[in-house]
Amino acid sequence: MISILVLLNAVLAVLIPLFTIILATHKQTMLIGNYSFTLAISETIVGGGMILGSLFGPTIFKKTSVFLLAILASILALFASLSLFINNLFVILGTFALLTFFVATISLKMNQWLISSVESSILGSTASLLNTLLMASDPFMTMLLSSITAISNVYIAISVLLCFNVLVIFLIITAYLKNKALKANIPLAESEA
Repeated sequence: MISILVLLNAVLAVLIPLFTIILATHKQTMLIGNYSFTLAISETIVGGGMILGSLFGPTIFKKTSVFLLAILASILALFASLSLFINNLFVILGTFALLTFFVATISLKMNQWLISSVESSILGSTASLLNTLLMASDPFMTMLLSSITAISNVYIAISVLLCFNVLVIFLIITAYLKNKALKANIPLAESEA
């Protein structure tokens, strides 16, 4: 579950830099007012999604498992990545807002799960590991996709991000099926049949 959160965070971290590159190359069609104002609006929408997800997400999705939320968030991340191809500002900002809402919800539910599932003797080190992985994933993915953009173009970087999104979806669904099989005490091969 920790690796799923790290992967989702990495996708979210790299969407904003790719969006700013797309925005800079489509100044004629995608701006609201000017470039800085459009960038400020996008950051406000992303921040608003995080705030709303933190405030209301755990209440709305109280009975929903972290795995199902992660599947929804990874599908939204795929749509957010795809939205960068269509160069429509409102579609991009809408998918970003939904994605950040779900990521904030998952983050809080993950912390609740961590506190209730991990022994108190190793809770501090586990939380530190999670924070370290989250902090390391952002610059790594941003560096990787920014380098791809510099070498080729932004659409190649977005294509790589799409492949990464598909990998994340596959990993989350695999983890969900394994978790479901473990809870039911049924071997994974029988539960997939």
